[in-house]
Amino acid sequence: MSLYDVIIVGGSFAGISAALQLGRARRKVLILDKKSPRNRASRASHGVLGFDGFSPLEILERSHKQLSTYSSVTIKNVEAKKAENLSGKFAIHTADGVEYHASKLILASGVVDQLPPLPGLKEKWGNTVVNCPYCHGYEFKDQRTGIVILHPEQIDMARLLLEWSKDLIIFTNGVEVDNEKISELQAMGGTIEAGLIKGLNGAGETIESVMLEGGKKVNLDILYLNTPVKMANSIALDLGCAIEETKNCSYLKVNHDGLTSIPGVFAAGDLADSSHSVSHAIGNGCRVGIAVSTPK
Repeated sequence: MSLYDVIIVGGSFAGISAALQLGRARRKVLILDKKSPRNRASRASHGVLGFDGFSPLEILERSHKQLSTYSSVTIKNVEAKKAENLSGKFAIHTADGVEYHASKLILASGVVDQLPPLPGLKEKWGNTVVNCPYCHGYEFKDQRTGIVILHPEQIDMARLLLEWSKDLIIFTNGVEVDNEKISELQAMGGTIEAGLIKGLNGAGETIESVMLEGGKKVNLDILYLNTPVKMANSIALDLGCAIEETKNCSYLKVNHDGLTSIPGVFAAGDLADSSHSVSHAIGNGCRVGIAVSTPK
């Protein structure tokens, strides 16, 4: 059985960025990628130097093509299902029943958004219902903007959104929020809607209004919804990597180089970095790839 220097679980932005550094360092690398990046529903990625406004799938396609020129890097479009620590090397079992071994692992399979069961949400997610103003805010500047509060701490994001639009509606959706912060937002021009959200109206990807309990409709052009996320697979749990729990998600505990609590196992991208964006994932993956290829 072939032994790789590094197996990378996940071939999206962090994984292929790490692989690029390792390929240039002539390391024997295997990428296992099931081809379902978190932002696949979005029409465009923004804030990505040199690719601002490109489709995330197009950026990935170009990147995979460039990576294919490095003969020591192999990409297999298959899902990693299970991992084992075999004392000095690691085994990854894939969905097609094959087992691969490597001296080191990079976990870059990312996270999955846990969308609430609201009618109309799935079709609009990633386009007119989004979670990041730095990724989408400029395109909707000065338009009618909404934000859903899922837990009290998210009220602070409402103030941030006023940088992009003063026409802001805050949907507290039954969550108890600090009265002082509410008053401050109202003084800055924000509107508070306390009713429970029952669904989203609008054809396809376009949002037109939010429907509240009781039948009230609030017209919108864009809605921010910062949903909880979960790890895309159980590989890190199989290996016993230490995890840090937050209000919205779980992250792997890593040091500056991306090393987890398990020697030889590194993590990159959304699994290890709370700043979820394409640019952060690329930079984070680059740093981890260099760290893995550098003798310690």
